[in-house]
Amino acid sequence: MYAYNPRKKTARELEETLVGDDRREILNNILRELSLEDGETPKQHWIVVGPRGIGKSHLFTLLYYKIREEEKLNDLWIPILFPEELRMVGGLAKFLERAIGEISKEVSDNSKVYDELTGMIEKIRSIPQTERIDYIFSVITWIHKETGKFILFIAENLQHLLGKKIKTIEQKKLRAYLQTGNAILFIGSATTIFNAIHDHSHPFYHFFHIRRMEELDFESVKKLIINILSGEGRGELIARISDNEVRLKAVYSFTGGNPRMAVFMADVLKTDIPDEMLELMDRILDELTPYFDAILKDVPDYLEDILNTLAANEPAQSPKDISAYLEIPQNSVRGYLKQLKESGYVRVAFSMGKSNYYCLNEYLYRIWYQMRDGGHREETRWLMELLLMLYSPHFIVQERARLGNDRNHLYKRLIEQTIDFINTNPEYCRSLELCVKSELKGYGENGELEREKFEEIDKYIENKELDKAIGLCKEILEINPDSIEAYIRWGKCLGKLERNDEADKKYLKALKLLMNESIEKNYYKGALVSTLIYLNILSNDSFVITLQKEYEERILPILNNVNPDDYIKEFYLQEREMTVYKSAIVLMIVSFDKYDVLIDNIKNISVEYFRNDQVSLGVFIFTIKMKIWLHLIYGAPYEALRPLKLYIEYIKSIEKLEEKEEKVSTLCLSLFKVYILMDIELDGISNILNILKEEEGVPFSDAFSKIWTCIYDPESIDGRRYMGDKAIANVVNELKKEQVESVESLSLRHSQI
Repeated sequence: MYAYNPRKKTARELEETLVGDDRREILNNILRELSLEDGETPKQHWIVVGPRGIGKSHLFTLLYYKIREEEKLNDLWIPILFPEELRMVGGLAKFLERAIGEISKEVSDNSKVYDELTGMIEKIRSIPQTERIDYIFSVITWIHKETGKFILFIAENLQHLLGKKIKTIEQKKLRAYLQTGNAILFIGSATTIFNAIHDHSHPFYHFFHIRRMEELDFESVKKLIINILSGEGRGELIARISDNEVRLKAVYSFTGGNPRMAVFMADVLKTDIPDEMLELMDRILDELTPYFDAILKDVPDYLEDILNTLAANEPAQSPKDISAYLEIPQNSVRGYLKQLKESGYVRVAFSMGKSNYYCLNEYLYRIWYQMRDGGHREETRWLMELLLMLYSPHFIVQERARLGNDRNHLYKRLIEQTIDFINTNPEYCRSLELCVKSELKGYGENGELEREKFEEIDKYIENKELDKAIGLCKEILEINPDSIEAYIRWGKCLGKLERNDEADKKYLKALKLLMNESIEKNYYKGALVSTLIYLNILSNDSFVITLQKEYEERILPILNNVNPDDYIKEFYLQEREMTVYKSAIVLMIVSFDKYDVLIDNIKNISVEYFRNDQVSLGVFIFTIKMKIWLHLIYGAPYEALRPLKLYIEYIKSIEKLEEKEEKVSTLCLSLFKVYILMDIELDGISNILNILKEEEGVPFSDAFSKIWTCIYDPESIDGRRYMGDKAIANVVNELKKEQVESVESLSLRHSQI
């Protein structure tokens, strides 16, 4: 196997060793877009993003072969597969010169085109450098017209090409050529999302269709290794692996789901004699040097310091630990860890208390680093960790007994050292065990075992075995502290046990995670909906005091990233054409104060959009009330009348009188609470109450006017008289009591959440 260079594999080898559903999907999607019909032109340029070794070269090489071998594609395209590392490319002219040199090789079977193209290439050096780019563009256009084929640039590491080698002014020229013509289609790769495609000030901002290549799951790594062993005739070993996967799972924990690492680790499985295995690991780690050197070339020094700290010290470390080692602020460490996690270099291994503990995603980097760091050469700690990951402590103890007086001094000494290490460093070994456990058990966003556990939890809930369901939720959260589904199910169990306050806290935790995840992925509709649900659950006790702060910190940043016109257009589309849930669109429109769009359709909205979804309907009503409160708090009482009109139309759309009365009651009491807690102008609320009282079809009770008088003017004659009514006095006293309790409990409540 050519672990570093898929270009040396045959098409058949590449096909047989392509594993992972997402890789097959990306390949098929690209091939489908390349298979143009008569009169069609190329649709979109692509970038596939993923860390080194994830399989991008494998995918692109197979793509090249597919185009060359399939008659229709070969008639449509001239594929140019650039080397993984483009050297001697100091700008756009050099890159294009290299490109047409590669094109000439691909068209060598067409003597007429080849001969003329050769002459054009020879002329390049005589063209002034300031005119060379335009000249080569004209050559490429000529090739396209003469051959009747489109040219496919398959280029890797665009983070270097566009990020460093091609200047911004040259990038503008390249983009202009790609946009005004259709001779070239770009399919590239990058190790991460880089500024040249992410920063709106750069020419290629939002130019490419981006697909992220994920790490392989355990089953895919297993399939890859078995494919490798099959090609080498290791049928007996394959049978042993199929019978007992424990060792293979340990190997998987080393790879971090990286196929290039899996190719290396396949060699470990071929060794049965310990000395051979240790010698092989030493050779493999030597061979990994150029691989890790290439990774570090893409990583800034400050991020490399974090990786090396994780490699040199405890297997899993908290931001606080790393901060102490590097003597830099914890906030900086958290930011760096977030970058490394998003790029696939680290992962959360487990959590203790409120802290996440991070470990390297590719554990082989840790071993590679320790082997080459002088401070670890004598300790052979990496060898002990290797044994602890491949074998259980119980097996190692048994191995010492089995060896007895065996002459294999190196191996026996290593076993003895490992047992001493287990006895003297229990916390360190526990940390290592949790790192392996979190990887092997498949916990996380795509973990198979986590999905199985959720199915088991759902069965427990259905059978009313709620304590067992909660126990499994805790087990999942021990390994994956950011599991939204685990918190939701835990909250559901607590709700069924009528432990509602505890249930709310679990729901709030889930919603916080969902908000953060949605914002990170630029999924603003999801972020807004989850934020509104969060605020709806929070909307009691001291909530009004923090409403303005919550709105400005959580909702305004989301609204600033989207265009309200997009959602208004969606609202008017037929259901079959809609791209998002109607309820989400309605919430976006209310949040943008576009109430007039909804007023004429309110009955249809409440019936059709929220059918059988009382939770979403409740969030919709809460959002309207929230907008009324905010306008009052911001000192804009007349603006509050706009969402009030929508709320009134909603009340009128309700058929049952008792439901109408309940909606009027909750609005009035909430307004009184806002006045008491926030000390806003009384005219705004007085005006709202008068509108409710005069509106036909709204069951407004005079009791609310009396309560309002007792609140804003308790010493007046009417206020004293109304307080003589026991029912009214109880409501007023309860509201004023809530004012004191809310202020006292504010800091406590938010610290608990």
